Amino acid sequence: MGQSRRSVHRSSRKHLRVPILVAAIFGSLAAATSVEKGSEWYKQNAELFLEIESAEQYQQAIEETEKDTVLVVDFYASWCFACQNFYPHLCEAAKLAKENQRKAVFLKVNVDANRKLAKEQGVLALPLVQIWRAGRGKVTQFNPSPKKKSTFFNNLELIFSNQPSTIFDLKPWGALEVAKDQTQPQPDAGDLQAKKDKKKQEADEMAEKMKALRERLSMVADQGKGASTVPSRPLSAVKQEFLANYPDYGYKGKIDKLYKDEIGSRMGETEHYMDYTGSSLYCNSQLKLAFEDLASHVFGNPHSENPSSSLASERIEEAREMILSFFDASPSDYQVVFTKSATDALKIVGETFPWSADSEFRYLRENHNSVLGIRQYAVKNNATFRSMLEPQVESWLESNVGKEPDVMGPVGPYKLFAFPAEDNFAGVKYPLDWVKKIKSLPTSDGGSTRWYVLLDAAAYAPTQPLSLRKVPADFVSMSFYKMFGFPTGLGALLIRNDAVDILQKVFWGGGSVALATADDDFHVLKCKPTEALEDGTVAFLDIAVLKYGFQMIEKLGGINSIQKHVEALTRYMYTRLHGLHHSNGLPLVVIYGKHHLVNHAEVQGGVFNFNVLRKTGTAVSYLDVQRKSAKQGIHLRTGAECNPGAAYGYLGIDTKEIEDLAGKKEGCHDDIDYLIVQRPLDSNSLTCGAAEDPSFSDEDPALLTSKEVIPAIDKSKLELGHAAEVAMHWVKVPLGSVRVSLGYMSTFEDVDALVTFLEDTYMDT
Repeated sequence: MGQSRRSVHRSSRKHLRVPILVAAIFGSLAAATSVEKGSEWYKQNAELFLEIESAEQYQQAIEETEKDTVLVVDFYASWCFACQNFYPHLCEAAKLAKENQRKAVFLKVNVDANRKLAKEQGVLALPLVQIWRAGRGKVTQFNPSPKKKSTFFNNLELIFSNQPSTIFDLKPWGALEVAKDQTQPQPDAGDLQAKKDKKKQEADEMAEKMKALRERLSMVADQGKGASTVPSRPLSAVKQEFLANYPDYGYKGKIDKLYKDEIGSRMGETEHYMDYTGSSLYCNSQLKLAFEDLASHVFGNPHSENPSSSLASERIEEAREMILSFFDASPSDYQVVFTKSATDALKIVGETFPWSADSEFRYLRENHNSVLGIRQYAVKNNATFRSMLEPQVESWLESNVGKEPDVMGPVGPYKLFAFPAEDNFAGVKYPLDWVKKIKSLPTSDGGSTRWYVLLDAAAYAPTQPLSLRKVPADFVSMSFYKMFGFPTGLGALLIRNDAVDILQKVFWGGGSVALATADDDFHVLKCKPTEALEDGTVAFLDIAVLKYGFQMIEKLGGINSIQKHVEALTRYMYTRLHGLHHSNGLPLVVIYGKHHLVNHAEVQGGVFNFNVLRKTGTAVSYLDVQRKSAKQGIHLRTGAECNPGAAYGYLGIDTKEIEDLAGKKEGCHDDIDYLIVQRPLDSNSLTCGAAEDPSFSDEDPALLTSKEVIPAIDKSKLELGHAAEVAMHWVKVPLGSVRVSLGYMSTFEDVDALVTFLEDTYMDT
């Protein structure tokens, strides 16, 4: 069994009960202020504190509070276990000061929401308490121990009972005493303002340097392209009509030049990239800025404190802030853990989730393979699992409407539900309101809510906004190369702070451990979740240049502009594909997903998954489409796209039929592209060919032959003369399909090229 993330692990260690020291401090003692142990402990008793939300507000409180008022400032983090244990003492002190009419103000500063301020104030360990005398300066600062309540209260009483000008010494054990030498100069507001002015000057100088760097790189990027000297070609009538009908396309007319400058120079004139769900494309200016940055600075291992290491650490924290901002996530609520990929993020959840025999893992059938793989951790711990279709999830949630979880009841077993915001197969988007509904489900045993939600955002995030304030999933996986192409090998797991405590980490290494011994079974994980869960050194060079990818998104107008651009192309492409028919009236393609629905924008992303059909209605091999489209310079993907639930569900293949392929099929790139199975004569299942096909020929490799039928019949359990014999026939069912996916740099020309290829290659064949 793994250890809780915050625990000290030692084979012989026992839990100790810490005595609570009670003494009459600075006035009559009131009953200890109640603080419930829970997910948002830091929001309790909010009326006792002023919550600092910016450096300016902090500065204003220090400078403008009535002179000689004692200001007690608590620097904390929502994930900090010591902060949580100390908080009841802080609340009690604030309450007693108020009851005894002390001239005091208690402030709280969340270090994750105020990173720059915390750094300026030298916060190296948590919790940190600063004590100021308004108008006179800082009196002291120290790291209070939750186990030494009396020391903290005695320090406050000493400050309250002495003159405002009194100078104090801080002893190594955290206790204050009146200094023997009262002539020491005290820091004052003037010193603080001087430091503030210096910091602002340094920041302004850095901003000017970065502005100059960007301007220089922009000039370099534009040199030699001759974009302004090439006369623009007249628009075709088709494109003119498209632009008139889809005004949200192209970032207000910028897309043609953007594509030429950023991507077109790396691709042939007839090439068209349409595999954005596989990987987005990086931009030329993004690379130039990234490599100029790396060439201009020295970044060191962030586990040190030297200048190059400190710079790397600053960039890592800067990247975390960008990610939280992109997902509209409060740093008080979420942590960003860097991983090797979205798959690695999912693996961390599977490895550390507290599975037990009473746990349950439910997941949407249309999840990526990497989500399905989590069930092996559940099975290993004797937990149950269940695959669910969208209607089944809706029915499950509907059956619990009106039932309230017993949040004060006993702790029940931990359960996990996983689903993609958008699936990577057909691009179907699933209801994000599932998150809150599932998190509020009552458990069957009447215990408190223990359903946690894992949201796979890898396919969704590159083209659509996701607000974690509105969709408070416990775990969110994502990948950066799927967003803006570079860097690869880097993903992230966003974890709600109130879900961190349940994780049970087994392996530890590198910078994730604070203390360890070689000879005994002893180690202490670091307190900060990001440090505890990031084993080894993170990819600090890749992380350092993430900002240039996010800057590219902002250059296009932000994620909302990308969403509008992709939605416009998606609707146009569906109109074109849906309109393709053979001369006999049969469709050229069968499209999967929810493109056909009236509310398509809400339930369908920019992914097209389809099979090409012959004029007979049978399916063309997806491998044939892959090979012929590649020769035409079209970049697309074929196969099951690592999503067996969606793929085989749309294609009508049973689980048992897939299991029978074990040892034969190795993946999407082998030559096994169909399955020979029996289907009812009146079945609407998609097939690659059947014996009744009038164009049947032994020379056609896509159709059933006697050499294939004989072993299939031999394997069948069907007895000759069985009643079902006359109602069944042997067919070839495709084991995959064609996937085309749009992204932030997709163009009208890409769509036009694909449609033209399908018409020229497969129409009336």
